[in-house]
Amino acid sequence: MKKVLLYFSSFVLFIYLLDIQLHFISDRVVKIKDIHKKEIIHLAKDKDQEHVFSFHVHVYGHLGGQATISLIQDSSKGSLREKESISGEVDLVWRGDWYADRIDIVYEPSNSIMSGEIEISYDFDGIF
Repeated sequence: MKKVLLYFSSFVLFIYLLDIQLHFISDRVVKIKDIHKKEIIHLAKDKDQEHVFSFHVHVYGHLGGQATISLIQDSSKGSLREKESISGEVDLVWRGDWYADRIDIVYEPSNSIMSGEIEISYDFDGIF
């Protein structure tokens, strides 16, 4: 019985870790157009998805300077869900329950930005 439980637990852990990795191998990637300017990025579910229940967002790249990146839950109300200060090598992951059809990401650079490149990979889990 202990062996069965151990194998089952190992299998569940493997599937969970595989799920995390696969969400970041996404062709849904958006690049910050100009790292020197504020940008609002609208991330939307697939056209075929009906009911979204979670999201995965991976912000990565590098910045020579400092910026703030925020995840807005409801842009009409400006409901802030996450906010991070980023600089240097950037590797930020946001994930969780989500029941809306889109996410808004707000990128706000400081005056210290010299160079860099930031990309956002994302995915919505939902019923097709």
